[in-house]
Amino acid sequence: MKQTQKIPTGMLPNMDELRDAAAMLQKIRRDTSTVENSLALDDIADKLIQLANTVERRMVANVNH
Repeated sequence: MKQTQKIPTGMLPNMDELRDAAAMLQKIRRDTSTVENSLALDDIADKLIQLANTVERRMVANVNH
């Protein structure tokens, strides 16, 4: 059986902070001249947004149980 770990919500990243970081990376990406750096920054920004969404869904699921 899969064990779940309860994490105090104070230890979870703030979703707005993660989204702000992603937005900042996207702005840097637009100002970056090389394609490789631009793609890398875009990938990091996407991962931050996915992380924020995943954590948010888990928090909502825990509240609803």
